[in-house]
Amino acid sequence: MTFTNPEKSFSRLISVINRIPAYPFIALLLFINFFTIVVLPNEEHYLALAKQFIDPTWLQNSFLLTEWPGERLFYQYIAGWLLSFLSFPATAAVGKLIIIICISYPLSVLFRKTELTNLEILFALQVFFFGNQTFFAGEFMIGTFEPKTIAYIFILFALVMFLKGNRAGTLISAVIATYFHFLVGGWFILYLNLYIIFHQFNLKKWLTFNLVYFVLVLPFIIYLINGVKDIPSEKDGILYNYLITVVRNPWHTVIDYTQFFGIILMISALVISYVFISKHTHDWALQLNRLNICIMLTILAFVMISFFDKTYFFSKFFPYRGASFSLLLFILTFAVALKNLFQKNPEIIEKVSLIMLALLIPFVLKSLADQYYRIKQADDKKLTEIYSYIRQHTQKDDTFLFAGYNYASNVKTSFETSFSRETDRPLMVLFKFAKYDANIYEWYERFKACEEIKKDPHKIKEVAGKYGVDYIISKNELDENSGCSLILDENGNRLYKVNNDPK
Repeated sequence: MTFTNPEKSFSRLISVINRIPAYPFIALLLFINFFTIVVLPNEEHYLALAKQFIDPTWLQNSFLLTEWPGERLFYQYIAGWLLSFLSFPATAAVGKLIIIICISYPLSVLFRKTELTNLEILFALQVFFFGNQTFFAGEFMIGTFEPKTIAYIFILFALVMFLKGNRAGTLISAVIATYFHFLVGGWFILYLNLYIIFHQFNLKKWLTFNLVYFVLVLPFIIYLINGVKDIPSEKDGILYNYLITVVRNPWHTVIDYTQFFGIILMISALVISYVFISKHTHDWALQLNRLNICIMLTILAFVMISFFDKTYFFSKFFPYRGASFSLLLFILTFAVALKNLFQKNPEIIEKVSLIMLALLIPFVLKSLADQYYRIKQADDKKLTEIYSYIRQHTQKDDTFLFAGYNYASNVKTSFETSFSRETDRPLMVLFKFAKYDANIYEWYERFKACEEIKKDPHKIKEVAGKYGVDYIISKNELDENSGCSLILDENGNRLYKVNNDPK
């Protein structure tokens, strides 16, 4: 009987993996990790806005979905066009697939130019990036079909063009990124400017680059300014900046104990970048490390500024968005530095490769399990009977409210986010579907009213009368004093008709 040497088998497998061209390899890796037919919570929001934008007759009386598109404008045209002939799940799937195909190319160029093998790419991304795509502040670059993930495609193309010395390509890619997501594109331009000032400064080229960028994005800037100029900065003592940061996006904008560990990690990464990566990288990897140092210094500076930003002026620009881009660059450059350190000893490289392959197995299995769980959870969350009744027995303009669910602490629940596209009916309010126009103050009032209902269900009648709610979907059983009549109970989720006075 012949026994196969496991080490030789693993070595052959590593050789096969490393011979695959980088672009299809990374595309396959992203596909396995992020492609799903499930409509994710962010997609529920953005696609619903795009649907209403392209077809104003759909939920035309919806308070939540009739909104100025803002920086989502070009995304809403693209997504809205897809939704004109595809379902929400199909549109989300097509969008994710397009993003995977597009973003894989600049990623493959970056990894190949820094001389990382496929196994090293797989290990770096699967173990250190895909599970949590940021140092802190909840940012991510890949995984959904939404404006910022499209913008990151062009950010990466801009980065590749910049490293190749193609200033025109850098400029065009950065401008397109800005038009898809103003903050993502704007922060990248700031980081790039800092890098140029410290490492490649030429006054004439620098002024030309920034002037052309400004001229090209000026129409969009004017459009955005005109759209927000009528939004009150404060109402009833509540700041607009406070609502969009502390209330709606604290995990992205507020520095508290939940962000402490990630900030320490970034500080550690900054030190490593200075004292280790700088010494063991060259060419593209060295330039990426220098750029990343600029990014980390900028982000950490805004962490300090946040303690003095009492009006949330800087917080509203989401200054920690770059923490995801920074983590990607750190993982890439750190991997290159380690490889260069051990490059003179092939035996160490070979043994490390075998260890990496062995360690990858549980991470790959976890990713596949996460995909399965996401699909299963989406199926389990559907209120089949209640939604069927709503579609058949209620009016298009009837307004619904979820009561007893966790509006603030669980923004990813599928019940609320998928409701409107499942039923073609509007909701009174939803924490996930925050308003970013002048109606944000009313959105906040509605949100607070729902919080009051959670404390005292007897206020349902009052709230329903004020905001024109016709039906309640409640997690809790409501008594007769609530002014509601039970219609249907599906696994503890109850549909009630509000006994409104005749109109």
